[in-house]
Amino acid sequence: MMATGKEIFAMLDELEKDIPIELWTSLPEVASGELWKVEILDTIQCVREYVRAEEEISEEDLADYAMEYADSVASSSYKYIHDKVHALSLWASNDIEQDLEAYGTESFDSLTRWEQMYFYSASAIIFRVIVEQAFRLIEEAE
Repeated sequence: MMATGKEIFAMLDELEKDIPIELWTSLPEVASGELWKVEILDTIQCVREYVRAEEEISEEDLADYAMEYADSVASSSYKYIHDKVHALSLWASNDIEQDLEAYGTESFDSLTRWEQMYFYSASAIIFRVIVEQAFRLIEEAE
């Protein structure tokens, strides 16, 4: 499905006003509470940076930016990542562990690397889910 930047911006505005249950249930099972809400709202703002108002983009093309976004946030300081991993209970997520299996976990040779990859995975998942929900809302509005 294709959508204009204006359509996507309108649906991101809707998601900011009221995060639907469908979005929450598409996130890792540990997603709940105010800290996760802040992560969702921050990521909505970042999704906007990948959209141009006058251009059309497909859901798949926009979702492809999830890894670029995750790379940018996962390159933060170790202390920031460590604090986020524990505050968001990422260690307790089977969904994130399954996502990480695709990366070949044998290369995760330190606690720092594990935490960085947990945060990377969670960030990419949040981005993709927001894109999915925005396009679902666009489709429902048609």
